[in-house]
Amino acid sequence: MNSLAFVMSVQLIGFGLAGIMRRFLVKPAAMYWPGILSQVALFVGFHENAAHDEPFSKYRMSRFKFFWVVAFVFFVYTWIPEFFSPVLQSFSILCLLTSNKVTRFLASSSRGNGIGVGAMTLDWVYIGGGNLTAPFYASLQFALSNMYIFIMTYF
Repeated sequence: MNSLAFVMSVQLIGFGLAGIMRRFLVKPAAMYWPGILSQVALFVGFHENAAHDEPFSKYRMSRFKFFWVVAFVFFVYTWIPEFFSPVLQSFSILCLLTSNKVTRFLASSSRGNGIGVGAMTLDWVYIGGGNLTAPFYASLQFALSNMYIFIMTYF
C-alpha cells in the first residue's frame, strides 16, 4: 500500500509541475522536439481551414478521407507481412549465398541463432521511421555518441 501511495504522489507531483511549467515548456514553438513535428503538422492540417476543402478545389478528396485511405493502406502494408510472412521481417543475404557453417552463424538474422552481421529487414519498426523526422544534427549526434560508447566499451 505504501508503494502505491508513493507512486501516486510522485506521479501527481510530476503532473502538477508539468501543469505549472506548461507556459514555459509546452507553449513556445521552439520547445517542440523535432521528432513530433510530423504529428504537429498532421494536427495543424486537420484543424486549420484551408482552400483544399472548398467546392472549387482541384482536390476531390477531403483531408479526413485522405487520412483514412492512407491509414488503411499503411495498416495493410504492416499487417499482411507480420501476419502471413514473418520470415520477411529479417533476412540475411550471406546465409542465402553460402553453405559454410561459420558464415551462416555470423550472418544469421534469426533470433538467438546468430550474430546478425549483414542482416537486412523490411520491418518499419527496425528500420526506424523516427529518423526520417529528426533533423540531421540530432541523428548525427546520436550516431557519434553511439560510436563513442562503442569505442570506450570495447577498446
